[in-house]
Amino acid sequence: MNNKSVIKSIIVNQHTKVDEADLKPRKLTVPLDSKKIIVISGVRRCGKTSYLKLIRKKLLENGIPLISTLFISFDDERITLKANDLDLILQSYRELYPDLELNDCFFFFDEIQYIDDWERFVRRLYDSVSKNIFLSGSNSRQLGSEIATSLRGRTLQYELFPLKFSEYLSFKSIPKNYFEDDNKALIINAFYQHLNEGGFPETINKNAEIRQRILSDYFN
Repeated sequence: MNNKSVIKSIIVNQHTKVDEADLKPRKLTVPLDSKKIIVISGVRRCGKTSYLKLIRKKLLENGIPLISTLFISFDDERITLKANDLDLILQSYRELYPDLELNDCFFFFDEIQYIDDWERFVRRLYDSVSKNIFLSGSNSRQLGSEIATSLRGRTLQYELFPLKFSEYLSFKSIPKNYFEDDNKALIINAFYQHLNEGGFPETINKNAEIRQRILSDYFN
């Protein structure tokens, strides 16, 4: 398949298989209608992809049609685009849904730092197509302080961290009322677990050996 066919397949599939149902809420709150490019950065595996999907879920709850959202994850091995190929995404979207007003659509680009020189495409998208753009990327590359320069004042930046303790309790389905006897021991045990092992979402509810291997892999 050529690149455009791959992109169309990805777009159609994400409009027929919505997988946000089991996502847990996070404490971080970002505006949905700021008319700025919303940038979510953070350490790898802290939940950035899931957080973008939470934003899309909120938009759907607010009445935005699913086909008016475009979600592309650039760590998908099927996407082999260079910066000058990124317009294929817009071309594919327009061809699939010719009646859509793209200025009303919401664009989600996950792990966009995998594409070198992606900034020019995002600037053009923002300036001429839609003001509703959400990006995520790892702090290990440009998605940090340098992005403000490359996107020239068009952004609002937020950093997502591993789970705070209150989020950790929610992910483990532990009630937060410390003064109920049934909860107190659970909360104390969870606190020491969180203190010793951190709050990376993937490690929640894994057995101790698997959890330790996951954390060692992150560190390495």
